[in-house]
Amino acid sequence: MIKLPNAYTVKIACITVVYCLLCSQAFAELPKIDKLKAAYMYNFTKFITWQSNESVPIVFCIHKNDELLSFFDALVKTREKDKISLVVSDSKHASYCHMTYLSASDELADSQLRNSVLITENNEIIGVAPVFRFYTENQKLRFEIDVARADELNVKISAKLLQVARVK
Repeated sequence: MIKLPNAYTVKIACITVVYCLLCSQAFAELPKIDKLKAAYMYNFTKFITWQSNESVPIVFCIHKNDELLSFFDALVKTREKDKISLVVSDSKHASYCHMTYLSASDELADSQLRNSVLITENNEIIGVAPVFRFYTENQKLRFEIDVARADELNVKISAKLLQVARVK
């Protein structure tokens, strides 16, 4: 004889399915290009070291983009086995950001940018050059690295990453 699940079990299963559908729908709304940028940005953290050799986790801030923030945070949590000590934060809640992503239309106070590795699509934001800049070429997402700006921040970028980038 087959035993049917009780009402409580069915209710929990339905709530779980609805929650998963809502989460996947929220991630589905994020454009594919932003998902690809998130993957790139996560990988950038693997090839960067700060000369101060801080043992604290890298604080990666995303400015004014809640969907990307949620996606990036979920991406980091699925990659915890990579042993990268990375904390994802909204730039408005962080006192310090090692790395900051700003979309093309964002603006952030200059003081918050001075010591952060900036990633954006713009060449300059409020007089601060980004270290990483996304661009498209032949319908493909690419990135360039401003080595001089990285040097100003005492950030060392691996030669492996420099080989796949356009170096400025």
